[in-house]
Amino acid sequence: MKNSRYLIIGGLFFLASLLFIANDRSLLTFLPLQEVELSKDAAFGPLVKDYLFVQEITLKKRYLSRIDLFLARIPGQNVNENVFVLLDSKLNILYTRRFTSGEIDGAVYLPFDLNKSVDLGKGNKVFACIYSLDGDMNNYLALARKADSKLGKLYVVTMQNNDVIETIRKKQSVIAFEGSMGVKSYESDSVIFSPLRSGLYILTLIFTLIILFFGRIKPFILRSVIRPEYAFLGISLIFGLGMVVVTPPFQVPDEPSHLYRACQISELNLFKYKDDVPKSLVDLSAICNRMKFMAHEKTSRREILTLDSIKLNPGTRAITESPNYILPYLPQALGLFIGNLFNLAPLWMLYLGRLFNLLASIVILFFAIRTTPVMKWLFFLLSIMPMTLYQLGSLSYDAMTISLSFLMISVILNMALNEDKVIRTKDLFILFLIALALASAKPPYYILAFTFLIIPMKKFGSWKKFWLTFAGLAATVLIVSQLYSPGRQFFEKFRSAEAPATEVPQPSPAPESPKQVTALAENTQPATQPSTQPQQQPAPQAPPVAYNPFDPPAQIKYILDDPIRYMGVILDTFGKFIGLYQISFIGLFGWVDTPLPPFMVYSYLMVLLIIALTTPTRGINLSLWRKGILLGLFLAGFILIETAMYVYCNPVGSNPITAVQGRYFIAFGPLLFLLFYNHDVVKVFERGLFRSKPKSVAGKPKPMNAKSQPFAAKRNQKLVPAVKADVSSDLYLKLVPWLLMGFGIFALTYSLYRILARFYIVLI
Repeated sequence: MKNSRYLIIGGLFFLASLLFIANDRSLLTFLPLQEVELSKDAAFGPLVKDYLFVQEITLKKRYLSRIDLFLARIPGQNVNENVFVLLDSKLNILYTRRFTSGEIDGAVYLPFDLNKSVDLGKGNKVFACIYSLDGDMNNYLALARKADSKLGKLYVVTMQNNDVIETIRKKQSVIAFEGSMGVKSYESDSVIFSPLRSGLYILTLIFTLIILFFGRIKPFILRSVIRPEYAFLGISLIFGLGMVVVTPPFQVPDEPSHLYRACQISELNLFKYKDDVPKSLVDLSAICNRMKFMAHEKTSRREILTLDSIKLNPGTRAITESPNYILPYLPQALGLFIGNLFNLAPLWMLYLGRLFNLLASIVILFFAIRTTPVMKWLFFLLSIMPMTLYQLGSLSYDAMTISLSFLMISVILNMALNEDKVIRTKDLFILFLIALALASAKPPYYILAFTFLIIPMKKFGSWKKFWLTFAGLAATVLIVSQLYSPGRQFFEKFRSAEAPATEVPQPSPAPESPKQVTALAENTQPATQPSTQPQQQPAPQAPPVAYNPFDPPAQIKYILDDPIRYMGVILDTFGKFIGLYQISFIGLFGWVDTPLPPFMVYSYLMVLLIIALTTPTRGINLSLWRKGILLGLFLAGFILIETAMYVYCNPVGSNPITAVQGRYFIAFGPLLFLLFYNHDVVKVFERGLFRSKPKSVAGKPKPMNAKSQPFAAKRNQKLVPAVKADVSSDLYLKLVPWLLMGFGIFALTYSLYRILARFYIVLI
């Protein structure tokens, strides 16, 4: 019967997977076969009425399933209507779609999906045509063109009575252009097989075989012992290094300022007595600025390697702006210091800083997972989350903030929930040391030290000792988090008293910007998005004062004048941006322009919830009052983060609060999911999925004497069900590591693909 059950489940899984893979359209359009690279000096021109833009595309494969066209919406303009038409070589209409400029959010590739694979033949041509019904020079979508692209002919034809076919046949007033529009084509040689589909078919076969032979595999699973901290170590090293290498320089939010601060600390400029760095670092970041917020801008391995030609030259300085923190930049600073010792170029110093930041964070997270007495696999999932590893593999201070937060929570959980744990002076010293480091890293995450309140007073021997320890911990994090400004003032006074006055070097002239690109047609405007390269200017006489549109004191007054009104602002913000918070909590790469798809985001969140519900530690309960403390701290952290962004990054009285991202809440993730810790749910879950009926024994039972009757009855009623429940529970708990490691590897592999597809031309 067991074999029949596995056969039925395996067969159903195999058929369902085959149907899904064969019919899922996204698997055919996973990677384009041809793509026009728009990086560096792409021209932009208006899509206006009375003109038909025609892009010829010569197919490299037999079937065509989708065309993507890069379109940019002009800010502040009204909505206009446009039409896209796809014709074959005989001018038969293959696809048509009418759309408005309101469907374009900024500058994106708009997909035109044929909803089937059309057999056109390898080497044949198709005509991608687009025109506007009411666009004019004050209201239009912008088309992109790259002059050196060889996709096919590109020309503009005067429209004839809104008839695309007749217009192409007559070709009156043809204007030919060099290069191609921003186009991606998705082609294949088969409607069933593709590189991605073939891989999924193989994986389906492997999982089907595992299900069919699960009865034989089960003893191996029951014997297996996988420790989550070592599973994290292996996966994070492999994929963390992948994030370090694959992510181009400065393509993590605020990475330039993180590099500047790490450089200052590597020079022992801890309190920024001069907020300057070698000018070569600024030049390096300026070159990479073109990809910032520009989804069409990409790079290549060759281009990145050419940045090696920029030398450090530490004597030539530039004034910069960078964060004030010290401790979260120590690993990066060590990497830069070693790079400077070996006279490496700034490019390789950047990668060394990333590497040391990754390694230091992995070590801390390893001990966090090892220390916590509960939810080890939840900590594992949060630690290998795509967004977490993306930050760990960068120069960001978020890496140390997240890892120290997890370590703080795990140490306190061990003190609070581990009955065998005796709190000694050494443990308190470690706790205070972690709290000090976290307070030095980044506010307001030091509030996690208040998780101390879930520790039972009895472990301290008296309530007086408990509250004295808590008061000392609270004072430590509050004082240390505020020490930077007094320390800087003292350092500046000491330096001004001891050191001779030196002239502050003025910043050098900014490098010359690239030449202006030509418009796509005559009498058109230049690029719709301004160049991010700085313009040629004379050397300034004094450092420019940056304009700050925000007023923190006035914003604080606005909050204090009516706190209830401000709570309404927070609720409005949460309601409007909850989707963004979820996506940027799991995976939002680049300069917040490359999200993971919704199915991956919600799948990861669901797995986190299931693990929180179904993997409690035997013998350890989390009481309601402890969950209340955790909930209060999570809400307090949420409000503090929202308030910090509201005060420093939003105009006075604005609603909603902008610039908040889900990655800011990763450090509070364990507190949130610990709220779902429950022993009752797992019992139902285990029995429903894994518990099997006891086997009946043929024949009459052996007679029992009166002396053995009570013991046998007790054994039959209590011991046997307990053993079966243990086996059922063990099987589930043994399966969890394998499933989670597989899921985590899949999510991280997909994330690396998204990063590659965003920053590089990746073709089939």
